[in-house]
Amino acid sequence: MNDKSKNNPEIDNSENIDSLKSEVKGVSRRSVTKAGAAAPLLLSFLGRPVWGDGCTISAMGSANTSGRNPIDCEARGCSKEYWKSNIAAWDNIPYSPGVCALSDGANCLEWNTEGGTTFQSVFGFPPGSGEFSNPETITLLGILLESELKGYVNNYYAELVTSLLNSGHEYYGADEEQIVSLAKAVYSNLPYEGQMVDEATANDWLSRMNSQGDCFLLSVGTAEPGYVIAEQKPIPCCRIGEQFDMVTGQCINVDDWQDGVNLRLDEAGS
Repeated sequence: MNDKSKNNPEIDNSENIDSLKSEVKGVSRRSVTKAGAAAPLLLSFLGRPVWGDGCTISAMGSANTSGRNPIDCEARGCSKEYWKSNIAAWDNIPYSPGVCALSDGANCLEWNTEGGTTFQSVFGFPPGSGEFSNPETITLLGILLESELKGYVNNYYAELVTSLLNSGHEYYGADEEQIVSLAKAVYSNLPYEGQMVDEATANDWLSRMNSQGDCFLLSVGTAEPGYVIAEQKPIPCCRIGEQFDMVTGQCINVDDWQDGVNLRLDEAGS
């Protein structure tokens, strides 16, 4: 059931790319019309201002095109580890981290990404084929969870999701439309605000915005890989189609589950 060919299907993204190219070009035309010739160069295409020394996509893009080193900015975002760990932080944003999959009646014992907001539903394309299990249905929390379990070998998608989650806060240097438009431009190999941006550059910009400063939300700490914090306690978090096994200490595909061999958390005393 864990065959890599099933978890990482070959995806034909040609239709996605054609659609995204048209969409990104449309955004560029609208932004030029809105901005006008007299608009300040450091304004984003949505007219969002650059806040002093704060990190914004436009500020870093401007530094990049001028030949200067990336700006040493004061970030206002929360890190990928923060968003992966703190389930309560998702309460006031329009994205779902999933559901409590197992409860003892008083406390949540196990979290699952099932029912969470998917990456593709927000960005319009699946994350890099081969990097994640079930890329067409993986959730935002699933991206953070899998990236951490793999040691953040490729941070780009984790930082992209983190920026999206941060974008709803007024102190962050970008809003949802900017983050999504940047992602679509990178994916479609099209210019973003007049310059070509690859994954490595976008990852550098976003990681600065997410990690170089104080998180604007109250933090209750971070959980170990494979765990989240719910109701101020660390609990295991499994992906869609999995559940946590007390015997192995791992999430197991439900189709591979063997009663009498594997044990749920609420069965520990039975």
